[in-house]
Amino acid sequence: MSFKLTPFEQSRVEIAAFLDMKLDPISYVDMSTIIVVATVYIVDLFAIIFLIVNRNYPPIKSKGVVIMCSLYISGVLWFVGDIITSGMVHLYVNKALMACKVTVIWFRLGFGTTYIATIFSVRCYALHRVFCKQQPFKGVLMWSFIALALGWVVLYAAVSSALPASMTTYYEDTLDICTANKTYVAVSIGMICCFYLYVAWMTWRLRKIPFSFNEFREVVSALIIIGVVIIVNSLALFSVKIYPVSAAWRNSLVYIDHACANMAFWTIMWEPFYQCIMHREEYLQYWIDTLVDDGMEDAYSLTNRLLTGVSQSVDETEQATVVESRKDKAGHSHAKDGGLTNGTYCMPATLSNLYLTEKLSHD
Repeated sequence: MSFKLTPFEQSRVEIAAFLDMKLDPISYVDMSTIIVVATVYIVDLFAIIFLIVNRNYPPIKSKGVVIMCSLYISGVLWFVGDIITSGMVHLYVNKALMACKVTVIWFRLGFGTTYIATIFSVRCYALHRVFCKQQPFKGVLMWSFIALALGWVVLYAAVSSALPASMTTYYEDTLDICTANKTYVAVSIGMICCFYLYVAWMTWRLRKIPFSFNEFREVVSALIIIGVVIIVNSLALFSVKIYPVSAAWRNSLVYIDHACANMAFWTIMWEPFYQCIMHREEYLQYWIDTLVDDGMEDAYSLTNRLLTGVSQSVDETEQATVVESRKDKAGHSHAKDGGLTNGTYCMPATLSNLYLTEKLSHD
């Protein structure tokens, strides 16, 4: 795969000029885009492995590790589809790359944008079920909705693949790119807009619900992200005759698409991911205390066994911490609980209070 101006690439530029189009040859700019985005997904892979290893940590488990892993896989497939169908690599070098129905319909549209839209719809429904109906979203129900999302993607892609290439997408050998039928593109974007409207409707229904851990922020971010993806891709596909011939359009589109995909992932997973590394036990106690205070322990399926186990673990840690504190502060006068006297800080009642107090002191 060459990113230099080869004789073949020069012929593409001349053919495009003959067709009254300006074609920007594939260059090192395209290569740098591929490297940057691929590096981001490689870093994400380590995060995914960490989440899988710590999948039983309740704050992580509550986010739906299976759904988040599927979101990552969807982003990778979308990226593969993007770089092939956006004219960032030469397709003539391999017949597999010229199979536009696979790269456009299955990778980019199906398991890329469509699956991400459907999985966000599923997550919005899950939040509605947990916070509005106060019922858990797990087990058979969760797997059924994931299967439904996958089933819709497979059905839409299979039907699209069965249609004639002229009605969907085909390989244009004169320019070495995949070309999509505008009507098919419009129908596909319309389908994704239906999921967007559902997410918008669920966002409206969830607007006044007292959330425990920024779930409403996650819903709003999903609404914004899907909206940005729809608008940017619509502009690229309809405002430009053939956007892959423009280096500015194809590189910008790939960056925006996958910045949105990563923002969607990290908006949901950043807090439990960070806290699991930095304040594992303290944050777990704070997390459980918050759920109990909000009356959401049943919706999050917290069992008595979990609560008891965490309580015992926290009690043991607190006792050890108090002993160490007393050793360090021996000889100093003690203040009232939470007060400061002679430079001595009295131990809070729980580690969650300690965590919050430290956080406030840093702020």
